[in-house]
Amino acid sequence: MKIAHKISLSFLIAVVLLTGISGAVFYSKARTNLQQAIFAHLETTAKSRAHHIENLLEEHKREVELMAESFQIETTLETIINNHPDSTKLIEETKSELEELLHPEIGLYEIFILNPDGKIIASTDQSRIGLDKSTDAYFLAAKNKTYIKDAYYSQTTKQNTICISTPIQVDETGEFLGVLVARYNALEFLYEITTERTGLGETGEIYLVNKDRFMITPSRFVKDTVLRQKLDTEKLRKVFEDLEEFGAEPHPHVPLIYEDYRGTRVLGIHDHIPEMQWYLLAEIDVKEALAPLAKIKRLGIVIMLLIPVVVWLIGIVLARFISKPIHELHKGTEIIGAGNFDHTVATDAKDEVGQLSRAFDQMTVNLKKTTTSVSNLEKEVAEREKAERALQAANRFLSQASKKLEDSNRELQNFAYIASHDLREPLRKISSFGGLLKESLGANLNPDDQENLEFMVNGADRMNQMIEGLLVYSRLTTREVSPEVVDLNETVEQLVQLELAVVLQETAATIEVPQPLPKVWAVPVQMNQLLQNLIVNGIKYRREETQPKIVITAKRLAQDTIRIEVQDNGIGIKEEFHADIFAMFRRLHSRQKYEGAGIGLAVCKKIVEKHGGQIGVESKQGQGATFWFTLSLAKQEEESAERLQHVVQG
Repeated sequence: MKIAHKISLSFLIAVVLLTGISGAVFYSKARTNLQQAIFAHLETTAKSRAHHIENLLEEHKREVELMAESFQIETTLETIINNHPDSTKLIEETKSELEELLHPEIGLYEIFILNPDGKIIASTDQSRIGLDKSTDAYFLAAKNKTYIKDAYYSQTTKQNTICISTPIQVDETGEFLGVLVARYNALEFLYEITTERTGLGETGEIYLVNKDRFMITPSRFVKDTVLRQKLDTEKLRKVFEDLEEFGAEPHPHVPLIYEDYRGTRVLGIHDHIPEMQWYLLAEIDVKEALAPLAKIKRLGIVIMLLIPVVVWLIGIVLARFISKPIHELHKGTEIIGAGNFDHTVATDAKDEVGQLSRAFDQMTVNLKKTTTSVSNLEKEVAEREKAERALQAANRFLSQASKKLEDSNRELQNFAYIASHDLREPLRKISSFGGLLKESLGANLNPDDQENLEFMVNGADRMNQMIEGLLVYSRLTTREVSPEVVDLNETVEQLVQLELAVVLQETAATIEVPQPLPKVWAVPVQMNQLLQNLIVNGIKYRREETQPKIVITAKRLAQDTIRIEVQDNGIGIKEEFHADIFAMFRRLHSRQKYEGAGIGLAVCKKIVEKHGGQIGVESKQGQGATFWFTLSLAKQEEESAERLQHVVQG
């Protein structure tokens, strides 16, 4: 396969892998965050409605207790118990008072009084007087306290009913006189609370299930479910497992994704009403809840399709640009080798290929002069043989140069393609237009859409940071800068006064240089970048409630080699990660806890290696870290470094 094809194909494979992985990670994160936001909303809604129901139950209990404290009711029961002749008149008066206490608008449609034997002696419904209710739960349980009977279908009134009963006692003696019972229409009692679906979309619903697993409030989707629809879903089984484990006590409720009573997958959570052993379930269909993800998915597909096409075109152009001089040089050597010494192959390129082409032209001129001299025929033959050997050497050199170019291209293939304007332009558009949408729409978006828009803009900004970091790394590989004498003391001072001034002030960090640092043979800008990355790394991964402290020292290793150490008092690094942290995009912590693109230490490693040195780290978790690297001393600093070594050791 030709070099040009290898370069373009490598570009395409690399970008497809990178965009695929990035897209999958972003989509997974967006899905998780959206689910958490919906669960939080459902949990708040469920708790609010359950609390509302509990408060309403307490209000009705208090209403019934106030009814039972009526002097008229106590007098009537005492008169009947003592067989007083005026009991009939008192019963009529009591019936009138009970009728005045009815509130049909809140569902209270019947009130009646039971004597100590459990028989109805007064009621707003005259047909029920004389009935024996001594075995009913609302009589037996209400002898000592106010009792709420669970929702049931009354065969007498033909209504879904909740009964609240309370004992009637003489205030002075506490003597038990009977029980007052109030009947409420269950639908009127609970319907308004459970059918208020604001914020639950088109498929969200709230309903109550009693301890027998029957729905006691209407369904949004199924007709006639009250006290008829018995549920046996995965969620309900989990709910009643909790009931067996925790009893009626309040306990934490975990949100789940499950199939509801319709067989539809929903996101849901429940809350417990302990007194009644009711469970309130708040649910919304998964399809509706996760609908915003479809927009993000479509946008991601467009980006993932666009980027490979752009990179493929860039790869073709770049591959032709790299391989064209090599093809021309190879063709020229074949022509010269055939004896045409008037042919020139020189190019204006400043790289190795350009130098080789100019050397070939000079060699051709020399060969031509040699062949024109008949008297030096023997020398000419020798020069021809020499030229042939040079041509063979040149061919070998070209082969080696081609191999070096392939190696260099393999190293650059992960970076050079993102340096173009076409690759970064879509990200800038996403970030810019996303910001404009956020400013223009403002409060018109609901919280979920605002959060999705924020995720999109933040994702574009993070990818742009990664591109900028990769450009820095790529420049280290592709740009050659002449080294010079660099005073590391001046470099540190410049960082403290300029680049790191704001960071040091915000974090109260300190930088100490116990002994003067040596002068080294290096590229000044790269030394500035190297030390800045290591210092910022030590400040970023600081321990809580500990003032960051950076100590920079140096010690001599050999005649012309110095080792620089940057020590911090941060969180440290586990030993098994020491070799991994210098890899591209390698992160040991989440982006939410420590920001950054994961490129800084890879840049440090590339800078040190380009200077012919080594880099490493010595650290244990929780005990800070010491990053070290080696450099060549400047000629005039060798003697000073030797003295510095004695000071450090002494």
